Amino acid sequence: MIHNHRQVYRVIKDALLEGSDKKLLASVEMVRKEGFGWRYDGLGDWSTDAIFDQLKAFGIDTGHDRFEQQARAAGRTLVLEEQWRKGVVIDDKTPWDDFPFLACEELWKRLTPHLLCPEIVASRIESVIGRPAADIDDYRNATDGRDHMEAASVLVNYLETFNPDKREAAFEEVLNCSTYNFGEWLIDIALDFGRNNLRMVRRIAEVMSETVFAECLWADLAQTLVQADQFDEAVEQVRINKARWPHSVWIQIQSGDVHRDLGNFDQAMQLYTKALKSARSPYDWEGVAERVRPLLSRQGRHEEWDRLEQAHPKPADPSIIPYGDAVPGPSPGEFQPGGVGRIGVLTSDPSPRLLIDPGMQSLGAKVGRNESCPCGSGKKYKKCCMDAK
Repeated sequence: MIHNHRQVYRVIKDALLEGSDKKLLASVEMVRKEGFGWRYDGLGDWSTDAIFDQLKAFGIDTGHDRFEQQARAAGRTLVLEEQWRKGVVIDDKTPWDDFPFLACEELWKRLTPHLLCPEIVASRIESVIGRPAADIDDYRNATDGRDHMEAASVLVNYLETFNPDKREAAFEEVLNCSTYNFGEWLIDIALDFGRNNLRMVRRIAEVMSETVFAECLWADLAQTLVQADQFDEAVEQVRINKARWPHSVWIQIQSGDVHRDLGNFDQAMQLYTKALKSARSPYDWEGVAERVRPLLSRQGRHEEWDRLEQAHPKPADPSIIPYGDAVPGPSPGEFQPGGVGRIGVLTSDPSPRLLIDPGMQSLGAKVGRNESCPCGSGKKYKKCCMDAK
């Protein structure tokens, strides 16, 4: 659920980049003509003095000499903005109501970028993954990944300020500042750019070791080591991963991938067969099948797959919740704190509140190629089970 300005603006900016919402585009163009284009374009072309002057016009007590002290005391932009607004009245029916929010983040990035907080970390990552692209699949061909790794380094630097058992919550705070899945992004860059950034990939996995993304990141490290021709290290990483997650189907699958890529056919088949025996969902089973079928086919061992499929048939689809037992989402225009539902405009004022659960997928809905795979591997659908359908 969207609960802050950052997520609202992320949704709007993404819609503008997509350019398909003609009504929104027309509305934004009208606002720009009225001189309030900064609401959507940001304050990047405003001078620092001009920003402070506008804040002072609202009665907000800040300036060059006090901003860093205020930022340190607040700890994050969201808190500092709230402190600025105490005792200050800004007409929330005008575009100016959004100015303190935008000003706070812009000044923080300019004057105190070393003071990392969830909003600033999220903004740094968004500056990389929020860029427009004709085809998202082509971005690997357009960059060597340096900017992605630099953004990941900002995230890791921030998380390292917390004890390992607190990093899950700290990462969640960063996620709550955006509508992007930063965990999925970390997994992608490990596979896409890890070969030339092994140290950074390992550092990401170590810092994220106590989070829900740990399994995927450590598995991807093993595959990255293969890509970098670090074969002995890759096999050792596989051993470590299997010891930590002995019952994980996807650790078995991805460990099999490492041995397959190393040409260790027998070891790969042992791991794939173990994963097939352990598969409890059709997604897990298909994850194995899409690897084993071509592997055996290339060796002319078609009958072996038939025997495996007969011995370990594909599990049935999970039971579908009866319609009458389903928990209803909010009605259009209804605000339910903590609830889930589709994007919906909850107010018609210039600062609309939106309700969204970016990761929510309805039962039976088509999975987008760039969405998280429903098998639970943590990878994008296009890089996991899509070809098995």
